[in-house]
Amino acid sequence: MFCWGSAYPVSKYIMCTVHPAFMAFTRHFMGFLPLIPFFFLERRKLGKPIVLKDMLMMSFIGTFGIAGFALFLFYGVDLSSAATGPTLANTQPIFAVVLAPLILKEPLHRWEIFGAVTGLFGMFLVTTGGNFTGLAVGGGYFMGNLLLLCAAICMTMYNITLKGYIRTYGGMIPTFFTMLSGSLVLMAVSLGLNDWSVQLREFHGTLDVILVLYLGIIATALPFFLFNYVLKYMDVLRAAGFKFLIPVTGVALSMLFIGEKPGVWTLIGIVIVVISVIILQRKPQ
Repeated sequence: MFCWGSAYPVSKYIMCTVHPAFMAFTRHFMGFLPLIPFFFLERRKLGKPIVLKDMLMMSFIGTFGIAGFALFLFYGVDLSSAATGPTLANTQPIFAVVLAPLILKEPLHRWEIFGAVTGLFGMFLVTTGGNFTGLAVGGGYFMGNLLLLCAAICMTMYNITLKGYIRTYGGMIPTFFTMLSGSLVLMAVSLGLNDWSVQLREFHGTLDVILVLYLGIIATALPFFLFNYVLKYMDVLRAAGFKFLIPVTGVALSMLFIGEKPGVWTLIGIVIVVISVIILQRKPQ
């Protein structure tokens, strides 16, 4: 969650000069490249062929789970408010409460519903800092909010539909195919919307290159693989509950690198988020 959360300030810095679609493609393509040698190592250890049908399905899941999420997220943030964006984009545990029991037949307990709702409230406080007037619920932000909710649904469905393949092939192989197909879709969208020669000239100096590499490898490939690996051993809802920590990471990084000082409501929200994650990890008696 720390790696995923760090992507927000880095992306915001880079997108000051680069188009969102090009940024989405660059991020995920740079995340896909380091997966290639690990994929072949894992393929060799697997000891059985990858079924073509499974390969195609994992690639299809990547089109909406990787590409769909990235495009909805970047354009949603652009059309919505700063306070609403992180809140709606990370409502995945709420959708997991509804969808995981329906699709995967995972058991749903009362404390998990309570933990998901509590985490959403805590994340809301972290994001807004108690400034409730900063949350855009309608008006000109409606389309942006709708896109952000679509992003959350895409990622939730990605986690749910990929779990069966993770049980069969482990974490690396499904991550590889979904990142590959997602990157190809993002490349097609970016080529249709941008002049790459212009976009590439917007990168200035060594710092921009380092940040793009960080965004692709550390803030994209690594957390996707780790999260998919965990899904082999954990229910989707419990794993998704940790995503409430993503805005907390953003606050922590802002404190560390920018010197921002969070208010009382933000600190209260952080405590509530941590408590909600603990509740979601509670084992049935």
